Amino acid sequence: MKRSLFKDHAPLFESLVRLLDPLIVLAVGALAHRLYLGAGEMPERYVVALVGLSVGCAALFPFLGLYAPQRGVSLFNEVRRLVNAWGLLAAVWFAFLFLSKSGADFSRVWSTYWIVCGLATHLAFRLGLRLVLRSLRRRGHNLRYIAIAGAGALGREIALRLRQTPWSGFVVRGFYD
Repeated sequence: MKRSLFKDHAPLFESLVRLLDPLIVLAVGALAHRLYLGAGEMPERYVVALVGLSVGCAALFPFLGLYAPQRGVSLFNEVRRLVNAWGLLAAVWFAFLFLSKSGADFSRVWSTYWIVCGLATHLAFRLGLRLVLRSLRRRGHNLRYIAIAGAGALGREIALRLRQTPWSGFVVRGFYD
């Protein structure tokens, strides 16, 4: 039985993902500014806005379940959580622009580029992470070995479903009955 690669380092791995998410918000916002508004220096108001949105990302994303264990969660549910998180971040941004009456100080096209490209980048990052973990599980790493309580019809059905989803990394070792 191969030792799990991430079990001992799960808190470190989660901390890295929690750190990378706000950095994605910053980097994509800066890139959208450079591509749309030119190569000049980014105005201070954009820098402050991106830092604030990065802090908002770090505060909002945990409440939306983005850092909960994703083992056994379908790709659809993970994408849904990311879309909801970015939708909430966009709503916070546009509410700020409206309530502070600073909408004229920021480009709407830049805001749209930032949100759409940020979501796409975040989806690509999480999909890449999911594919790496799936590849490791196929090679016998990062698995969870479980025993099912009950060897009746329901227990066998659960074992069958787990065998049909090897991407989840759950391996049935036996039954207790």
